[in-house]
Amino acid sequence: MLQRIKMFSKNRRLSKNIENEMKEIGNMPLNTKNKAGTLIVKCDDIGDFILWQHTIEHFKEKASRPIYFVGNKVLKEYYETRFPFADKAIWIDKSKWKEADYRQSMYDKIASLNAETAISTCFTRNLFLDDMLVLSSQASRKIAWSMKHHIYYQTWLQHNNFLTQVIESENIHFLEYFRNIELVEKVYNCSIPKEIIAVKNQVKKNQLIFVPLASVPSKSWGVENIVTTIQQIDLYFEKIILVGGPDAVAACTEIEKSIQNNKIINLANKTSLSELFDLIAQSKLVISPDTAAMHMAILSKTPLIAIANGTMWQRFTNYQPYVNSFYKLITPPHVSMQENKLKIHFTRAEINEITIVEIINAVNTFLN
Repeated sequence: MLQRIKMFSKNRRLSKNIENEMKEIGNMPLNTKNKAGTLIVKCDDIGDFILWQHTIEHFKEKASRPIYFVGNKVLKEYYETRFPFADKAIWIDKSKWKEADYRQSMYDKIASLNAETAISTCFTRNLFLDDMLVLSSQASRKIAWSMKHHIYYQTWLQHNNFLTQVIESENIHFLEYFRNIELVEKVYNCSIPKEIIAVKNQVKKNQLIFVPLASVPSKSWGVENIVTTIQQIDLYFEKIILVGGPDAVAACTEIEKSIQNNKIINLANKTSLSELFDLIAQSKLVISPDTAAMHMAILSKTPLIAIANGTMWQRFTNYQPYVNSFYKLITPPHVSMQENKLKIHFTRAEINEITIVEIINAVNTFLN
């Protein structure tokens, strides 16, 4: 009952914030110059961009010019190193998004682009961020997935009303890699082959990449489990590299101190995204929770053991039918992998039901 009350309160607050923000955007002066070009809005997180990057070539081919891109600031280095495809990019600092003055400054920048078309690419729309950026663009065409596909707010169909084109899918339980292709197909009325294409395919070194931490605790396997696993498999590798962002520093340090093995290299918060991708592409094996590193392994044909709690597995971890030879997904024993049943509720404890033996057996499968 308490959870329901909290959810109701959160939903009501979000709805009110969106309503007020739409009014503020509606009061902005109109840009009356001739409109041109395409605005692509994608402000979600690192893994989501990794899963989306293969669509860039299709936007470059099909979207009207100039092309503008609005994205999450944490991806700026990776974008500029790998995919500087847009004529202009605007970077959103999500840590500042609650500040009204900051939001307004971004809305003004977006409106000044004067794009003819604005597209929000996220299947689960971010109503208070990406949607507001599309609205502030004042574009003649505003395109996004239908709210009926939203994980939490399927009934909020009124938020389709400001769009000029609402995209609907026949398959809501779809690997996000192909979902991104589906959006391009529906926007531009075209057909694109459904295959996972590696963006890197480098010679592998005898090194293991271990990612100890995911973005949320419920997706992270216990540090004690990781320590024991590494101690039992370290003889197979010349190097064992610990990686992650700033939030992984403490966990990686604990693992390093617990093992005290000169094979351990702690690179937590010491690599750029581009450098991390290269490390993964050059490695013999990756063990990772549901993170960006997992998608990097898939896209570099690096053998991967994914330790996941099963949350939305169809969308983010269901690679096995396509890359079975170098991918093993391990979930808690009670998780039912039903194709048409999406798991969205989880606890911090359940991922630790995955045993060390399961991971070691999976490692042996790849090494034998």
